[in-house]
Amino acid sequence: MNLTRRTLAASIGALALVPTLARAQVPAGYPANYADTIAAAKKEGKIVIYSTTDTASANPLINDFKTLYPGISVEYNDMNSTEIYNRFISEKAAGAGGADVLWSSSMDLQIKLVSDGGAMAYASPELAHMPKWAVWKNEAFGTTYEPIAFVYNKRLLSGDEIPQSHADLMRVFAQKADKLKGKVTTYDIEKSGVGFMLITQDSKYNPQFWEFVKALGAVGPRFQSSTGTMLERIGSGENLLGFNIFASYANLRAKKDPSIGIVLPKDYCLVMSRVMFASKTAKNPNAAKLWVDYILSKRGQTVIANQDLGSIRTDVEGEMTEAGLAKTLGGKAKPIPVSDELLGYLDQTKRLAFIKQWQAAIKGTKEPLTASRHEDRTAAPRRHRAGRARGVPAARADLLPEPAERAVLHADEGIGARRVPLHLRRFRFLGFAAQFADHRRGDGADRGAARRHPRVPDGAHRLAGPVLDRAAAAGAGV
Repeated sequence: MNLTRRTLAASIGALALVPTLARAQVPAGYPANYADTIAAAKKEGKIVIYSTTDTASANPLINDFKTLYPGISVEYNDMNSTEIYNRFISEKAAGAGGADVLWSSSMDLQIKLVSDGGAMAYASPELAHMPKWAVWKNEAFGTTYEPIAFVYNKRLLSGDEIPQSHADLMRVFAQKADKLKGKVTTYDIEKSGVGFMLITQDSKYNPQFWEFVKALGAVGPRFQSSTGTMLERIGSGENLLGFNIFASYANLRAKKDPSIGIVLPKDYCLVMSRVMFASKTAKNPNAAKLWVDYILSKRGQTVIANQDLGSIRTDVEGEMTEAGLAKTLGGKAKPIPVSDELLGYLDQTKRLAFIKQWQAAIKGTKEPLTASRHEDRTAAPRRHRAGRARGVPAARADLLPEPAERAVLHADEGIGARRVPLHLRRFRFLGFAAQFADHRRGDGADRGAARRHPRVPDGAHRLAGPVLDRAAAAGAGV
């Protein structure tokens, strides 16, 4: 009888503790009613995340989040940013369930989704600790602080061969041209959305930008769509020097490869931030709020800093944090703002004009291609013939005016045509068009292309030329 009473008393005591435990989970400084958000999130029991951050880097965050909120499972989908963008808009159009949170390195496409009404407005309790440039309309949030670096092979470059600024990089191109010929790498801005975004940011801060591009062209650069490929080739010595490379990835690579050297440029250093937002149509909106708050919190940002992604908060200590890099870079750090400013070069006319000028400078052409020449190549009377080239539908030739209609190699990982998301059937033509692209290059830039795609008949590339030019100008991965 006494045992029963004691057991009952213990049970009642445990029940009495339940509200206390719920309140105990409310982080310091949060409103008291945040306990209601936690309770509602636990009822939802799940959160679905689409992210470009690889699962290995995200796992410490996921596990720590589960420790905080053990009743909530995390469905984490690791994709490239093109897949995230296309999947979100197609699911939204179909009214199908999808992500509760989107987290991507493609800052401009994230802002595009937010500006089109895809995000939930949420005034996170952590906003007081966020830099103003990292928050847009309480809908989109910068989450990392990742400087953009020069990377070089430490075994093969030394002394004045290692640039310390963008002006110094131009000097190295000129003075060490023989050694660097065909040995410099960076993003292919016609295929990589992140690469395009970074180079347009360079054009804002580098007063000698177009002279810099001409100097780059003179050393015969090797363009890539993937950070991983660039780092691999620098480490092997196939390339000696690269620029506009994520320092976060370079640091991770350098831990395994001692030949990787990293320089944060001293004149200005671009800083990129992975943008996160909670979906306006989230099936688990309360769990989404918890995840956003956790990622922005000091606890979450400390985990991020430990993964070398760089903390955006000034109260998190360490080398790869805003506070730590401020000591190294001072006022030379130039964070890319999370704002609608990023939408500028999603405008097709603006993008095409920049790419044409870039191509002319790389080739050393005195004048960029004229608009009339470009229009001649893509004029409507020829477009239907281009579209009919060996199975490419005629209607496909005039697609790709907006991000929703282009299969870009967008972000730090390039994708081949076979991995273009095919739930939007309009993209199917790119798989075939890629064969023409490989045939047209003929410069050995992608030595595996001939093995991956069958050879096409002689002359077929001329028929496909206009559609490829238009697709490439729009950012298509062909």
